[in-house]
Amino acid sequence: MANRKLQGEIERVLKKVDEGMQMFEVIWDKVYSAPTTAQKEKYEGDLKKEIKKLQRLRDQIKTWQGDSSIKDKTKLDVYRKLIEEKMEKFKVCEKETKTKAFSKEGLAQDRTDPKEKAKREVGEWITDAIFKLREQCDEFEAEMESLSASGGGKRSRKNDNPRIADLRTHIERHHFHVESLERMLRAVDNDALAPEKVNELRDGVDYYTDANQEPDFYEDEEMYDALNLDMLGAATAPPLPVKTKKEEEAAAAAAEAAAAAAAAAAAAAAAAAAGGAGSSADGLGGDGKAGTSSGSSDTLSRAASASPRAGKGAGASASPRSAKHAGGRSSSTGPSGRGGKGATPKAGAGGAGGGVG
Repeated sequence: MANRKLQGEIERVLKKVDEGMQMFEVIWDKVYSAPTTAQKEKYEGDLKKEIKKLQRLRDQIKTWQGDSSIKDKTKLDVYRKLIEEKMEKFKVCEKETKTKAFSKEGLAQDRTDPKEKAKREVGEWITDAIFKLREQCDEFEAEMESLSASGGGKRSRKNDNPRIADLRTHIERHHFHVESLERMLRAVDNDALAPEKVNELRDGVDYYTDANQEPDFYEDEEMYDALNLDMLGAATAPPLPVKTKKEEEAAAAAAEAAAAAAAAAAAAAAAAAAGGAGSSADGLGGDGKAGTSSGSSDTLSRAASASPRAGKGAGASASPRSAKHAGGRSSSTGPSGRGGKGATPKAGAGGAGGGVG
């Protein structure tokens, strides 16, 4: 009964592989028939998603290949090989895209001396290896999240699923290799390490990159020791941070949020400054009006005191009989419009007249 169930599951996976390979070929044709660069890039993204699906199916097939209860593994071997052929085909497409994007640069470099050409080729190989390892790290992290979610996320570390512990170890080893490769790349760029020395490790690095999930995989943990990366002057700088795709997206989101906050603060400061300037202008305008109004009232009062009738009153108070009351006359023409204490009744009347006038 168990064998029947397993056989049915195998058949379902192989059917998915058939469907995935058909879809891969359809998208492949779209990539090379796309009329515009934008459409081609879109189809390349779709092609990458499809190859990822096939890779996950290949991982399942590899698990069954190691199962001793399955006697006939011919189909599994055939389907695994078919998926790996599609993976190689995708690598060709990806490489062509990169080459076309920098075709002018590549042509210019082809005219350089052989040493520069060797440096370029080694640099491209190292960059490609780093890219593959980082992609694998992304896949490991996604699988860890899936396993943690299915386990409820409440287990302690010592009770974790063994697969999660394996994935953690793989990620740590990938980070070590990425760091070493980045040191190598920096040393080659600065002429501190000959490309020939790097090529001696090429087979070992490729084996690690392509076969690190194989059941019988053996890692050479001392492969970089012969290069003495720590002793190279170009490798003394701290290695570049190893970031997965999720970490890069989180960093980009944080940077966008910080930029938005800074822009909002600048806008608020500008608005506050504009509001302060407007309040100052309004205050000046109010004071000016008040000054004008006060000045107008004072001017009108003085003009009234200087009216012809007031002049007559002043002339009357200036007669010889009232000469001794000049102080009263002066008071009647002042801003208060009232007669002084020394004014005679007649002079006082004149002052009053001046005030009314």
